[in-house]
Amino acid sequence: SDPVKIIAMGDSITHGYINGDNGYRKYFCYDLQQNGITNFDMVGPNNNWTDSATYDWNGTTITYDPAHAGYSGYAIQKIGSRQGLQETIFDTTYVNGDVSGNMMEAYQPDVIMLQIGTNDILSNYNDGITDRLENLVNVILQDLDADSTVFVSTIPDIDAYTRADWLGSYGINAWGSTQEEKDRLMETVTGCIDTYNTSIYNLVLKMQSEGKNVQFADINSVVDYQTDLHDGVHPNEAGYENMGNYWAGLLNDFFQNHGT
Repeated sequence: SDPVKIIAMGDSITHGYINGDNGYRKYFCYDLQQNGITNFDMVGPNNNWTDSATYDWNGTTITYDPAHAGYSGYAIQKIGSRQGLQETIFDTTYVNGDVSGNMMEAYQPDVIMLQIGTNDILSNYNDGITDRLENLVNVILQDLDADSTVFVSTIPDIDAYTRADWLGSYGINAWGSTQEEKDRLMETVTGCIDTYNTSIYNLVLKMQSEGKNVQFADINSVVDYQTDLHDGVHPNEAGYENMGNYWAGLLNDFFQNHGT
């Protein structure tokens, strides 16, 4: 009878980058409700002052729970100039009602929707990126109930032609450069994302073989870098709608299979 506690976790793409309207999470909540799934509670330390927010979507008022754990600019772990999601989860004490502890202990989620790694790619922190992700998922699992599940998602592509100013660590200044140099930057960054996303799929298979409650999510498959990005990195509203629809479909199937 208790609601399923869901935490959306990641960087600014999870936080919501456009107009402060909570990105894909509003569409996710709405789609679950439309599928008849209402006994869930979005949890997390951000936007947790209310259980209900609204958004006007093409004349339809969406009602959703805005709580989350998305952090703009964060990498998987603290590295270089980037703050780390892992440290934010485990090196801070959170208070949730009469419960306190790290983020997992305080909010005790049943489902974690994890999408992280875009900022690692942006800063060319590619060495060891999958090892950092595996470590993060493992320490999250340590503080969860045995039947809680972590969904580990791929990341969207980056439009390096548009967002070259954030990709200086790759050594190619695409502004004022030749078309060949711009193409090379796009090819390099896309290759890094493809490698990372493939490694996420293989990591989930590996962890499942170890008996861990992890599932694969493929957000990359529903966000087109040419039509669904606002600024070359963050989704526009069409991209966020696609993301919300995807997550809701994935969780709908998950809940049906688990009798929720």
